[in-house]
Amino acid sequence: MYPLLACSILSLTVIIYRLLWGPKAQQAAPNALRTRIISLLLDGQEQQALIVAEQSPSMAGRIFAELLAHSHESREELWQRAEIRGRALNVELDRFLAILSTVATVAPLLGLLGTVFGMIETFSVLHMEGIGNATALSGGISAALLTTAFGLVVAIPSTIFYRYFLARTEEISDTLEIWSAEVCHALSVRSSSDQKRSNDSAATIR
Repeated sequence: MYPLLACSILSLTVIIYRLLWGPKAQQAAPNALRTRIISLLLDGQEQQALIVAEQSPSMAGRIFAELLAHSHESREELWQRAEIRGRALNVELDRFLAILSTVATVAPLLGLLGTVFGMIETFSVLHMEGIGNATALSGGISAALLTTAFGLVVAIPSTIFYRYFLARTEEISDTLEIWSAEVCHALSVRSSSDQKRSNDSAATIR
């Protein structure tokens, strides 16, 4: 029972932490920031877009700042930077989820193990005292099954919240990936336009 109690405390701690201080979509990827960055890039205000991204404390702001700071690179290089930064942010998004997943997996096994030990003890009593002591027999079986029930009580909420937090994390991760692609595209279009104007100017001079 003590390992299951430790698992329940650990699971509850992670759940409370993620609910109160875990990443939230509007904080990690505010749509207003994405709209502002794209608008500035389309207007040719790349430096201002970089300043706006650097001032944002959000995850999206960190990715945008990384891309805008290296806007001179090719689209493939920019995408590689976005992927590297995204993997780093995924570690932050998944914080403590591994603990919750482990508890959800281990708790039923610990409960089952407790039941096995309880049944072994019950059969030992049965061997020593015979089937006449119904009170000891029923008490032993009840105690054995209680650990399985407690293991399930710990595992079921842990699994539910793990799936819930994982879905939120994947939603944020997918949003950041899409927005990174949009910024990379906007930067490549801007770079192509600048190159075209430069070529036109050179042709006019010649």
